[in-house]
Amino acid sequence: EAKQRGFERATGFDITPTVVARAQTAHPNCEFIHHSVEELPWPASGFDVAVSFEVIEHLLRPRQLFKGVQMALRPGAHFCLTTPYHGLFKNVALALHGFDRHFDVEGPHIRFFNDASLRRMLIEEGFAVENIAHYGRLFKLWRGTFILARRL
Repeated sequence: EAKQRGFERATGFDITPTVVARAQTAHPNCEFIHHSVEELPWPASGFDVAVSFEVIEHLLRPRQLFKGVQMALRPGAHFCLTTPYHGLFKNVALALHGFDRHFDVEGPHIRFFNDASLRRMLIEEGFAVENIAHYGRLFKLWRGTFILARRL
């Protein structure tokens, strides 16, 4: 999508070699790297935009994602992030109904974020949060959170 919208280069990376190979086959004009988002240093800098959709909740060290994006972006560039929504009303609803299923100790999600925790970590890692929006499902029981931040 980035290449189609005129960005000079588009680079993606994933921790899974088969995912990287599949992406490279599907999009031969883009660069794909086998790399973990939790391992520094990240393999490039000077990017105009970074996106991380539905990744941070799977990380043992989520702050490393922000540190890596900080390294990869040029000053003033933007970072877009999505993660499942966990606000007060939704957490109370989950506690009353579906706690064990949602917070499954063997499930793929190991971190759960609210707006304040994401904002705090982004600010601490050198970003200005420009927008936080929620989407999907019902008011206060949102499915997800979208954040737009700018590297300072």
